[in-house]
Amino acid sequence: MKKILMAILSVVLIQNVTLADSERLISTEQLPAAAQKLIKTYFGTQTVTYAKVDGYMFDVDYEVRLSDGTTIEFDRKGNWKNIECKQSSVPEKLVPARIAEYVSMNYSAAKILKIERNKRSYEVELSNRLELTFDLKFNLVNIDD
Repeated sequence: MKKILMAILSVVLIQNVTLADSERLISTEQLPAAAQKLIKTYFGTQTVTYAKVDGYMFDVDYEVRLSDGTTIEFDRKGNWKNIECKQSSVPEKLVPARIAEYVSMNYSAAKILKIERNKRSYEVELSNRLELTFDLKFNLVNIDD
């Protein structure tokens, strides 16, 4: 019984080592269709300077850098996870309406430079250096300055 458990454990460890952190450059055409569409629709004037895939364990993420320095991270389906703009603001249509309304009403002079979403929240970084955290119902839960 010990030998069987050791064999299974060895196979699992070998798989984890070979699958862990296998980052590599890819072409834009190798991105999921949803990611390609987002880039073309909202960042069509920019060119992709690089795209890479990062496969680890049982998940895959994509990262794209555009010619203006914008970085976009996507999940395996091509849904954006993180958008960080260096020379402009995050396109308004990519920001959930309730978050855009809150920022417009409370920080009208500020622009959204970064937005990140995960399973529990949205985090927004403004041009006035404030970081706002919203829950999934778009309620403000934290402000960092």
